[in-house]
Amino acid sequence: MGKFTRQGILQQLREKKQQKEPIIIGASGVGLIAKTADMAGIDIIMAYCTGPVRLNGNFGLVSYMGYVDCNGISIQMGHKMVDRVQNTPMVAGVGSADPYRDIDLLVDELLDIGFSGITNVPTVGGHDGAMLESLERHGVGYNCEVELIRKCRNRNIFTIAYAFNQEQTRAMVQAGVDIVCPHAGLTADRTINHTRTPSVEEAAEEIAKMKQIAFKENPEVLVACHGGPFVDPDSVEKGLKLSDTGIFVGASTIERIPVEKAIFDLITDFKQITL
Repeated sequence: MGKFTRQGILQQLREKKQQKEPIIIGASGVGLIAKTADMAGIDIIMAYCTGPVRLNGNFGLVSYMGYVDCNGISIQMGHKMVDRVQNTPMVAGVGSADPYRDIDLLVDELLDIGFSGITNVPTVGGHDGAMLESLERHGVGYNCEVELIRKCRNRNIFTIAYAFNQEQTRAMVQAGVDIVCPHAGLTADRTINHTRTPSVEEAAEEIAKMKQIAFKENPEVLVACHGGPFVDPDSVEKGLKLSDTGIFVGASTIERIPVEKAIFDLITDFKQITL
């Protein structure tokens, strides 16, 4: 796969926006999913630490808890997956506060592997209160992720960034992010009962507010939907219309939920075979 330029990616995305076509961005933890998504015409594929952890049957956020080398996983995923993808830009997750790596050199390595962009995963943006204050005080908070995006913009590297509130949205847009992705919380589905999952309407309303903040900083920035109630094409379509964003970023929705359903339904059908 040839590497895509930032300008080339943005041109394609903006053309789709003008033509009122939905932009679908999906995470992939293994080469088979990346290869299939590429063949299906997905717009961007993201590879980061939650994918392999999730596809091993674990809760995706386990990958944020220090049990795995998140940046090492991004490198490994690149070596295993980039050659499986022919037509789609791939974006790598970078843990910007990694104390054991030079992040600038890490970005260079990921680009050399064949990635065309960077995103802020793992992120601490979902933390708040004393936890986030402590992280910021020690220089490993969300501001570290903002600085990663700023450095990438200065180097003309395509970026996507998750943001969890209006303040983070503003900071990421000021840093020059290309796609800011308001995070609506953990993705809900039939296997996980999240009592705090907002409705599609509630999530879309919050995303629309963050979009307004983003546009005040940069009218050209792209805004996406992610997480929470956005679990299938119907909920995503409704959310995109209500928030007027047109871009969906799916992780569990793209790589886990469909696999679970397909295998469950297939085995159930096999069990109906009569002898």
